[in-house]
Amino acid sequence: MNNPLVSVIVPTKNSSKTLEACLESIKNQSYKNIEIIVVDNNSSDNTKVIAGRYTERVFNKGPERSAQVNFGVEKSNGEYVYKVDSDFVLDSEVIDQCVNEINKGFDAIVVHNSPDVRISWIAKVRKFEVDMYKYDIIHSSARFIKKDIYGKIGGFNEKIIAGEDYDFQNKLNRGGYKTGFIEAEALHLGEPTDFWKHMMKYHEYGKDFVNYRVNNEEESGKQLSFFRNVYFKNWKKFLLNPFMAIIFIIYNCFKFGFGGIGYLTSFMKKGGEIKVLLIGTHGQNNIGDELLLETFLFQLRKIDNISFFVNSYQPQKTREDFKVKTFHTLNEKHKLLFYIFDCDLLFFAGGSIVKELYSDYGRDRYSVLNILILLIIFTKRIGRKKIILSNVGIGPLNTEKGFKKSSYILESVDFVSVRDSSSLSFGEQVNKKIQIEVVPDAVFSLDRVYFDLSGRNIDLFSGVNVIGLNLCRNIAKPEVWDYFILEMMKVVIGLYKKNNMIRIVGIPMQFDYSCDDYETLSLFRDKIKNEIPDINFEILVLRSAVDVARVINVVDLVIAERLHCSILSTIIHTPFIALEYDIKVKSYLSEINLEKSGFDISFDFNSENVLKRIEDISSNYSKERDYLKNISAKKKNKVDSYFAKIRKMIKDFK
Repeated sequence: MNNPLVSVIVPTKNSSKTLEACLESIKNQSYKNIEIIVVDNNSSDNTKVIAGRYTERVFNKGPERSAQVNFGVEKSNGEYVYKVDSDFVLDSEVIDQCVNEINKGFDAIVVHNSPDVRISWIAKVRKFEVDMYKYDIIHSSARFIKKDIYGKIGGFNEKIIAGEDYDFQNKLNRGGYKTGFIEAEALHLGEPTDFWKHMMKYHEYGKDFVNYRVNNEEESGKQLSFFRNVYFKNWKKFLLNPFMAIIFIIYNCFKFGFGGIGYLTSFMKKGGEIKVLLIGTHGQNNIGDELLLETFLFQLRKIDNISFFVNSYQPQKTREDFKVKTFHTLNEKHKLLFYIFDCDLLFFAGGSIVKELYSDYGRDRYSVLNILILLIIFTKRIGRKKIILSNVGIGPLNTEKGFKKSSYILESVDFVSVRDSSSLSFGEQVNKKIQIEVVPDAVFSLDRVYFDLSGRNIDLFSGVNVIGLNLCRNIAKPEVWDYFILEMMKVVIGLYKKNNMIRIVGIPMQFDYSCDDYETLSLFRDKIKNEIPDINFEILVLRSAVDVARVINVVDLVIAERLHCSILSTIIHTPFIALEYDIKVKSYLSEINLEKSGFDISFDFNSENVLKRIEDISSNYSKERDYLKNISAKKKNKVDSYFAKIRKMIKDFK
């Protein structure tokens, strides 16, 4: 037969932008004995309408393009079949040259696909590469083939999403079928314009290359290699275009990097497992931070088949204590990137996340905000993952630059909840359009039972009027620290003068002697001992939140600087004085309507006012405890309902 029928199969999926140009180029082929078969996959645009203008043979089939092409071949009547993607425009001689070439004794023909360099700079880089493959059988794939041969090799493998063209050509080669090339080309209109979306495509391809390698173990080594023989064969091209060569090498590093990560993560995925990358301040010997991590894991592990990646400054300790996968916060950033790709969700677990730093931190005030922005950009734009900020603190924010950075962060995440109304106020000032939910601090989901507390046991310390004291050298105005310490000494001296049986128990909210809490308490104790040598002042070494909770349970009163020492006091119903070193402490007291128990250590801290409040607590001790009991019960109910909502949200994200 000198003029055999050629069936052109065009798989489509929301292809309205390019389909008309594609079908027009098929219609205008110099070879006229063709039939056009369009196989659509449930398009929601007007793809089928456009297809109907060029052919009556429009079908619907899924779930993806290999199945569509196989279905189109089944419906075809031609001696030859030719797969043309809907974003290609054919040179007018393509089909004519294919028929002529196949009549020379070939079974299949490669039509070179050339990127349209008008689309983007990425297209120019891709053309630099793919033009090297024009007559290279290792990195090319036949699309024009004898129909009977198509059936013999089983068509396209519908289990392979990425690399199906390679797989198709490998089956032709293994079957001993001859493949030829033509000069005419197909112009690819669907070139990428967004670099990161393009890289994520390779990341998704990488996940599926596991399936490809199972069926193409021998060939895949060459076809998926970073260093390809065809590059060395075209070495002159690199010398003649040095700038493009450099861009190409960088591009390829990204492409293989993203594809490689996808390939590796495909081995790690377990069926139905939800993977959460949980970010916070962990492994810094801070009992409050570790308690937050413990709380979030306790709540989220109520989801079946869930696992966690957690950052930590002591990854081995965190891994052993909490049974999670870990990476070092500073020294293993490569693992962070890997886990972003592998996770289903990035979850910020409590803490003061969106804030400018005080001057006493010794770092740029925007450093936390800058790190957050980079992490969120990478996760959203490159990783394409969901992000939750849960039970976080917002503020302090004191500059226009800080507000702008915070606005970008908040509007980029999928869900935000804050732990107090002050954080909500900051959030609304940052961006009024953002929906922010106010919920209690996550730790309120725990209770006395969780900490395994028995009844109060004052005799544990063999004394009465036991004061638990927590200090840390955190303060908004470092220059007033010495004044604050002098006034705090007056508080202790005043209590001792009233009752020389007073006992002070230091409660460091950090793990060991080298930490700030222990050092600050030790210096304070030494100053007090100089004034009152016989005062009973002991500093405990506490290893966990349970240890802290049990101490708080047996003291009469807590004087606390750190937020979670005050929160634990509330949960355990032990009256407390809060030393407001930070807006988060002040905000917490406002949330529980206990402003009278808070004293700002940076502004007009007065020992007489503190002593007066302590006397008031002593006079109404049962009432104070009952109030805290009522508050903690309400907070627990609210945060339990919230976590139920979060668990459902995470399962829906999956």
